[in-house]
Amino acid sequence: MRQMLAFAIVLSAAAANLSPAGAQPAGKSVPPSAFVDPLVETCFARSYSPEHMRSHPRQTVTDIAVIYRPVLVLDGVETPQWDASGPTTLINVAIAVRVRGGPPAPMLGFGYCQPTSRDKLDCGIDEDGGQFSLRRTKGGYMLENPDRLLVMPAGSRNDDGTSHSVTIARADDNGEFLVKPGKGGLCDAKYPAVNQGDWN
Repeated sequence: MRQMLAFAIVLSAAAANLSPAGAQPAGKSVPPSAFVDPLVETCFARSYSPEHMRSHPRQTVTDIAVIYRPVLVLDGVETPQWDASGPTTLINVAIAVRVRGGPPAPMLGFGYCQPTSRDKLDCGIDEDGGQFSLRRTKGGYMLENPDRLLVMPAGSRNDDGTSHSVTIARADDNGEFLVKPGKGGLCDAKYPAVNQGDWN
């Protein structure tokens, strides 16, 4: 993936202008971003069982999570990862993924989400990394990948500043993931504060 920040988010082109000035002070109420409270750390995740993976031989994703953290320390400054200055509240997020045969460290993509209704977020990944949506549904939340998502493996930054990405393609049976609010696992994925391509 070309030089990218999140969703730190690290941060998507549309969300790159987020700053404390564009958000209400912490401690005050903030309009929700669909079903996400901007002041509360939130994660939607799914880890597939070996049985599921055997029954879906084309699916490459074994674990996936969408992570929202209300505040990140950017350049030494605590910076809200939400912007309520417009008609809707935008949030910056990270998407963490593991795939069959891939490294144990999660691969990450970063961008932003904006609500289209009380039950749906439309999201984009930085640097033309693709689009996805998160929709509240019976039994959880449906993460929908309409085409492809680009994520970066840990340590993928080359000496010349370029990096390589991994494609999560809908055509590879990676189109829909029923995720649920969770903690631990990929929800605890670490990612850099700002514009750092390498993480461990």
